[in-house]
This record gives sequence, C-alpha cells and structure tokens, in this order.
Amino acid sequence: MAMIDVDTAVYNPASVFTKPEEIIEDAKITLTKAQKILALKTWKYDIQLRRIAEEENMHSGSNGDDTALEEKIMTLLNTLEPPIAH
Repeated sequence: MAMIDVDTAVYNPASVFTKPEEIIEDAKITLTKAQKILALKTWKYDIQLRRIAEEENMHSGSNGDDTALEEKIMTLLNTLEPPIAH
C-alpha cells in the first residue's frame, strides 16, 4: 500500500477516502482523534461550498448525494465529539 500524506488526508479527505466511515476506521492511514475530527469537518465544509456554488448557479460537480453524505459526517462527528448537554 502506498504511503498517504496525513495533510492530504486531513485537508482533502475526499481525495483519500471513498466514504467518511473510512476516516474513523483508519483503513488507509492512522490519524489522531483531532485529525479525524478536522478531516470530517473539512469534508463537511467542502459539501457546504458545493451547495453554495449550486445556489449561485455555478457548476460545482455535486453528485446529488451531498445531503446524505453530510448527515453521515455529522453522525460520525457526534460520535467523536458528542454535543455538550446543557
């Protein structure tokens, strides 16, 4: 297996992982908990940018599955950093 750059995995996770669950499973690379959280947040941010581009009639390359993908990412983020109860 080829070495995967940690920075690429964290700051461009969709280029390294085929699905968000792989970030948690460490199937391709070992990341710290903080790096996993950052990678998931980065992926979520990228989805939000695509959504904004679509709203502004700019072709974003969105495949239509972004809502489900974003929901999965939020579930995984809640697993890594549960919301604080008030």
